[in-house]
Amino acid sequence: MTISGRAAGMKIIVILRNIYKNQSFFEEEEYLCESDRNVLAEAVALRETYGGSVTALLFAEDVPYNEQTLIRAYTYGVDQAWLICMDHYDFTDTAQFSK
Repeated sequence: MTISGRAAGMKIIVILRNIYKNQSFFEEEEYLCESDRNVLAEAVALRETYGGSVTALLFAEDVPYNEQTLIRAYTYGVDQAWLICMDHYDFTDTAQFSK
């Protein structure tokens, strides 16, 4: 399928979790937990099958690990990775984060 002469593809956005305070989520990899790695791999597989792009978003506090997390996302094949930094935000309060 084409749109205006260009190949159409999906724009896939993957939201990575800010879980640095809970190291029990990390198994063999330091910056991405298993569920984030699985989602990145599936998103890249969808892009390879249907075309398009994969963007990783990391909503996080300003901590030293943010850049390394985004670099690891690039190793999974994402096209773009963005950090959205929010200081003094309680990421453990899911009710607040969903508003």
